[in-house]
Amino acid sequence: MNGFGAFKPQSQIRCLALTLATLFLLGLFDKGWSQEIGANVDSESNLLLRFETLVDGTRKSIADACVYWDIRANRRFGTELPAFPKVTTAHRLQLQNNVFVPRVSTMRAGQVLEIASEDKDHNLYLTWFANSVRGYRNKLATPLIYRREVEKAEPGAVSIRCNIHDDVQGWIFIHDNPYAGVTDQEGRVVIKALPTGRSVFRLNVPGQEFDFDHLLLSGKNIEAKNGRLSLDLVPGDNEFVVQLSK
Repeated sequence: MNGFGAFKPQSQIRCLALTLATLFLLGLFDKGWSQEIGANVDSESNLLLRFETLVDGTRKSIADACVYWDIRANRRFGTELPAFPKVTTAHRLQLQNNVFVPRVSTMRAGQVLEIASEDKDHNLYLTWFANSVRGYRNKLATPLIYRREVEKAEPGAVSIRCNIHDDVQGWIFIHDNPYAGVTDQEGRVVIKALPTGRSVFRLNVPGQEFDFDHLLLSGKNIEAKNGRLSLDLVPGDNEFVVQLSK
């Protein structure tokens, strides 16, 4: 016997049983928490958004607003997306009269980005963060002026500019999942086959200044810190109106 006294077998058994019970309960709690507030990847929903703002009391549609799945925020809720097949078709932009068509777009990581223009007098620069920076490549068949495979998803908008023409400006959002879209001229965007349940999306309108911390969601005041919008999606169509203010 040491200075701490004898430790009885019955006490050891009780301690072991208590430890196992605690770990079991914690495991159930953690699993239940994820299922309660996270998304259900085994069920599908569609998200239909319409973006607008008020200009002198008149509602105006917001085009080129990007909406995409916030992968980090959704992981905190316990939602992990499955691996998606690689997109084999190229994502092509057209540069016409110093304007990108489309001006704002989304593409998938692993996809090939192509930029075409009949005018060769361009020196494009893209602001990569996760992907390596590559300079101007002038040995491409007409009408291509830029081509590369984009290996990784990007944390934000990739800006496309021209070192020769200051008015040339475009943006690309690159993700490793298909849950992203850009509004049309009527301010509408549809994202299909989303998981049901709680999901967090990021909002971004490149080249325009809006208050992304506070917005109206179908008439209700919502706090959306840094453009993070949390939605509870049900099976089928989920339609909302997002009103932004400057």
